[in-house]
Amino acid sequence: MENRFSENLPQLRRRAGYTQETLAEALGVSRQAVGKWESGLTMPEAGTLLTLAQLLGCSLDALMREKLPEEAGVQTLTQEEPPAEPAPDGEELYEEPDPWYLYAQHIDRFSLMIALGVGLILTGVSFMLTLNGIFGESDLVVIPLLLCIALAVFLFVNAGLAEDEVKKLFPVCPPCPDWEEYETFRQRFRLMIPASTAGILLGVAAIIGGDALFHGNETMMNFVTALFLGILAVCVGLLVYMGIQSEKFPEEK
Repeated sequence: MENRFSENLPQLRRRAGYTQETLAEALGVSRQAVGKWESGLTMPEAGTLLTLAQLLGCSLDALMREKLPEEAGVQTLTQEEPPAEPAPDGEELYEEPDPWYLYAQHIDRFSLMIALGVGLILTGVSFMLTLNGIFGESDLVVIPLLLCIALAVFLFVNAGLAEDEVKKLFPVCPPCPDWEEYETFRQRFRLMIPASTAGILLGVAAIIGGDALFHGNETMMNFVTALFLGILAVCVGLLVYMGIQSEKFPEEK
């Protein structure tokens, strides 16, 4: 049966609400790879085909073989990339994910786990102070802190083991193939770093104001300190996350 993959993919992609770029991000491949699939120059590997069908909400038959009805008023997408060299006779064409995208996926997971771990420890202290303010002195108020620390240690160890494995594959970060990726990160970095710093300063202001209002009231100061630590957990977590995210673009530092 005729292979209609290159014809059906653009139509199913648009129907599912993806652009070439957003579909490439969801699959962990480059936008150029999606463009070559749609031009019929290459084919994704089997595992990627299954993931692609799931993302587009269709069967493999609909993606590969069925003749889809024509889209009204939609022209076939033209490719911006020059045609690739044809493969030798008898050799199948597969587009491997760019190494940078694989490395970036690891950094995304690693930065999230480390940031969550840091935030959990500060949140645990905040919970402990809040419970101490509600129930008074009790050994039981330490339990939330210990649970948060245990979960944070699990995240740190998991992230560390994954980092060791990835460093064996990528001793040096691969160069980013898409300048737009760096521009998007830089805009996010410019927003998140000042916002997190401002949040920490607001937390310090809350501590100073609380001390002025509730001086001598230990219970209320526990609540104020717990609020400060909650703000600190979010802000420091964001600072750690964005700092590790910058490791995806070492050549632009």
